[in-house]
Amino acid sequence: RRIDPATIADDPGFQELCESVGRHGVLQPILVRPLAVPTAEGIRYQLVAGERRWRASQANGHELLPAIVAQFGEPEARIATLVENIQRLDVPPLEEAEGFRQTLDALSISQKELAQLIGKPYHYVTNRMKLLNLPESCREAVRQNAVSPQHAVTLAGFPADVRDAFLAAAVKGMSWQKLNDAKKRWEQVESFVLPAQREAVAALVARGQTAGQISRKLLAAEAGPAGSAQTVALRTLPGLQRLARQGWLQLSDEPVPVDELIAALQADLRHLKGAKAVP
Repeated sequence: RRIDPATIADDPGFQELCESVGRHGVLQPILVRPLAVPTAEGIRYQLVAGERRWRASQANGHELLPAIVAQFGEPEARIATLVENIQRLDVPPLEEAEGFRQTLDALSISQKELAQLIGKPYHYVTNRMKLLNLPESCREAVRQNAVSPQHAVTLAGFPADVRDAFLAAAVKGMSWQKLNDAKKRWEQVESFVLPAQREAVAALVARGQTAGQISRKLLAAEAGPAGSAQTVALRTLPGLQRLARQGWLQLSDEPVPVDELIAALQADLRHLKGAKAVP
């Protein structure tokens, strides 16, 4: 990556490199290529890989450092620079993704071709590229190392109005597998959650509540406090919602007394069991 001289002091890894170069010198040569047109001062070279080593040498007052001169064209130079960067253990995921994007655009190659050129699995490149299309809240969480790139890609799949509940759970340590499970649970309940309930229900899902537990909470909320006339909106019942989506039912918006609904459903259930028992 190109190092911003203004931020070098804040980079602990670079400071460690400076100390190492001060004690031992540059042990790994930098990689340069000659520029096509010589100048009045002679042949000039373009740095291809090793900018951190070069800057560490400058910081220590070294005028000379070992270099390998390679006859690279523009495509090869870009790939060499990219490989140098991704071999660093501390390269930030978003920075790596941006490097991939710049190389893809400059060389007009596919992600599969790039993966082959840099020796990475194809899925590694595609997953990194997904980071560039994430919502800003997810990108910032990755930037701050609050969540992993895997977490961020999964979080992007949640609707924007409920994403923060799951982002907060991921920041607190929810594993990637549990986040995926939470996404499946949300998809199970989303269709029967009213707009005003979405954020509250998302918080319940993020805390590990199942679809059944959430349905019971919604029913209790619809029924009202104890001692009042208990009613429920049919559209909040997941089973009836599924039948309605398949076109088998039309659900009224009018609330139905809970006791009457239970009695009716129990009678229908007895009827269905009897019908099933008939050979």
